[in-house]
Amino acid sequence: MSKTYKYTNHIKLLKRMKKTNLLLISVILFLLLVLQVSALASTDENERSDRLDFGHVLNVKSVTMDPPFIPQGGSANLTLLLENNANFIIKDVRIDIDLPSQIAFNNDISQKKIVKMESGEMRIVYYNVIALPSAIEGIYESELTINYLNNMGTERQDNSTFSIMIKSTPNIVVKIDKSEVYKGSNVGEVTIKFINNGLANIKLLTVKLLESEDFEIIESNVNYIGDLDSDDFETVGFRIKEISGNSQINLPLEIQYKDALNNNYLETINVPLKLEKASDLGLGNGNSTIIWIIIFIIIIAAWIFYKRYKNKHHKKRLFQ
Repeated sequence: MSKTYKYTNHIKLLKRMKKTNLLLISVILFLLLVLQVSALASTDENERSDRLDFGHVLNVKSVTMDPPFIPQGGSANLTLLLENNANFIIKDVRIDIDLPSQIAFNNDISQKKIVKMESGEMRIVYYNVIALPSAIEGIYESELTINYLNNMGTERQDNSTFSIMIKSTPNIVVKIDKSEVYKGSNVGEVTIKFINNGLANIKLLTVKLLESEDFEIIESNVNYIGDLDSDDFETVGFRIKEISGNSQINLPLEIQYKDALNNNYLETINVPLKLEKASDLGLGNGNSTIIWIIIFIIIIAAWIFYKRYKNKHHKKRLFQ
């Protein structure tokens, strides 16, 4: 093989290697460019996501009350659960609550502060509130304002509302007011008094006297009272005939009503009715007294008639 042929082959090999290296370098440069573009796009997407998320990064996950409602003059613990939904730290978190006029802070303040919250961190904020003794039952709206700073020092304010319920549990006292039913007179009207000694007002109060083996219901067994305000009372009457002969019977009553927030209540209670003797009630003594008074009046009238008659005849004899 000649030296010229070997030299020509060597030149061709160098040219092929050069082309291969250039192609490899081009591929590597292309891949680097693609990776750089992807990284820039990802950075832009993250920045855009941060900007979009920043308007709602601090999420109020829950607002709870313990107990769930406050009676007039009573207090409750108010708990806020906050969460940082951003992928960055937020700082200088200030939580302000604006309560309605019927509710006040109980040994507490309206603003709470959190120095910083990491990404994904949750915090609990506690308040203690009290309903004024003069508060009216109802559902009251409260305003929640949260201010905070992002990692660039930009301030953001989020506003929301939540409700607080003022409500007391109704309490009705039921007792016999008076009765015309007693031993010796087993038919008459029994008057029952309903007293609202709770803080809650009562609406649409209906009273029903249930059937019993101890008595017969002579007239209607349902009475409608309507509204019964706190510290007030009403009476209803039922006409019955006692048939058991016992010294005491129970009057089974079914009462239905609503509270100020239209929650329904249904109760069944037994009211004891003691059947007294007429003499124990003073009825016998009263009748005897009336009889003696009538006899006394008759005697006085007869004596006056006798005196007038005697004087009249005495005068006639004098003039004869």
